[in-house]
Amino acid sequence: MDLEQLKECVKSGRHIRKDAQVRLPREDEVKIYIYIDLIKYGVIYEAGYWLDSDFAKAFKSLSIETKAELAEIDGNLVLPAALLTELYQLDYPAWTNSGNAMIKEMVLASAIVDNRLDLIDKDDYWALYRYFVNTRLELTSLSDFSNPLFVKFMLDKLITEKRVIFTWIVQNLISMIRASSLRPAEHEKFFVELFKESQYVQGERADLFLEAVEKHPRLFCLLIKDRLSIDPFSKQTNYSQWLRDSEKFLYLGKLRTIKGVDTTAGVADFDRRLMLYKDMNRCPRGLGRFS
Repeated sequence: MDLEQLKECVKSGRHIRKDAQVRLPREDEVKIYIYIDLIKYGVIYEAGYWLDSDFAKAFKSLSIETKAELAEIDGNLVLPAALLTELYQLDYPAWTNSGNAMIKEMVLASAIVDNRLDLIDKDDYWALYRYFVNTRLELTSLSDFSNPLFVKFMLDKLITEKRVIFTWIVQNLISMIRASSLRPAEHEKFFVELFKESQYVQGERADLFLEAVEKHPRLFCLLIKDRLSIDPFSKQTNYSQWLRDSEKFLYLGKLRTIKGVDTTAGVADFDRRLMLYKDMNRCPRGLGRFS
């Protein structure tokens, strides 16, 4: 089969065996995240078995670049998985500077899975960001992420991408605060937005805000401006929302004890509301650990 015939096979789905039980990761508009999952979950080692035998023979004889051309039109992701197999099993770092966008993203995905930070261009903020959100950083590598311009870029993307901020991402942020690579005083907006968007403030996320306020006590004055539904009417009409917001409110009460938090007018008002809340909700169900 020539290239055009191969393309027609891909477009019609005839490149996949009829009896193939294709197992693929979640869909994602950011392709590199798909490539990472293809490697992490071992899908790349199965892709070759899903291909039609005649197509597989022709595909094998092609150059890496031509394989990428076919993979780009495969909405089933079988060819991207097959191409990843070849790149990952070969010397993929040799393709770091490839002119093909798909190959470059596959190399980046491979480097992220293998923790090969040495392959990441430190001036490529998108590549650094992809590494940051998919890897638990070693303390020795924090300096590679300390450029103030990158820090701002990364925090902006964490908010605007609306993605799940996984545990290891929060741990990375905590490590950066402790290493003074991330200064909460310079990024108040990020912490305010993250607190506002957090339905729950528990575990590592609670530790993150604790670290941030300890480094920058004024941040507390901004966090308490979050509009929380903790009034008696909300308790009666939307108990689940009231319960979530009550936990956030009582968590703020814990942050209030941090040394350096000044008693401004806003903080004094918070103190009054906290006292009133506790008087009205003596050991409410589900909130005992905070009261």
